[in-house]
Amino acid sequence: MALMLGVLSVHAQEWRGFLEIFAGIGPVKSNITLQSDRIDNVWNPLSFGLNYTMGVKVWDQLYAGVGIGGYTAYVTYNYKDMSNYGYSFPSLYFPVFANVRWIPNTAKRINPYADIKIGYQMGTELEDNSIWGIRDSDCYMEHKNGVFLQPGLGLRIGKDSAFNIGIAYNVFMNRDYIATNGPTIVERISKNHGSFMLTFGADF
Repeated sequence: MALMLGVLSVHAQEWRGFLEIFAGIGPVKSNITLQSDRIDNVWNPLSFGLNYTMGVKVWDQLYAGVGIGGYTAYVTYNYKDMSNYGYSFPSLYFPVFANVRWIPNTAKRINPYADIKIGYQMGTELEDNSIWGIRDSDCYMEHKNGVFLQPGLGLRIGKDSAFNIGIAYNVFMNRDYIATNGPTIVERISKNHGSFMLTFGADF
């Protein structure tokens, strides 16, 4: 990717930075069935984060670049017939991605744009990630590294520099649900929790 951008820069008319913050919600709730227990209505009622891309103008309407980001999600669920329990943002995810954005005409004050980010994301746990309410076994949740994919659409408002507002979908937010017996992992279930998001940002 670095070599490709180096070649493109010879012919580029301009470099452009893209900064966006976003917040969203998971579209569905999931049930997790382990051998020892069941956790119902697992849901991300809130996720939020930030992405930054440095892109080069490939053609008059097309920018391509590389970027980094960070985001987290709040998790709620039901354990059997008990009330909701939540983990206040148990994990952080850090995507590294290639970004392509189509902007019809940067000279116009208002015009649409289309954007796609694809890459790889890693993560880390933020706090005690044991699943509350499970007494008979040790169970916990953790992030899962993997593919990052985020398509989006929106409006660009401005000329040389502009404000952007749009919608996007974080396709993969994978998480493992793990049951252990002492130090031994006895079961691991992976589940994806994508999110619809509102995005707010700027290009300059």
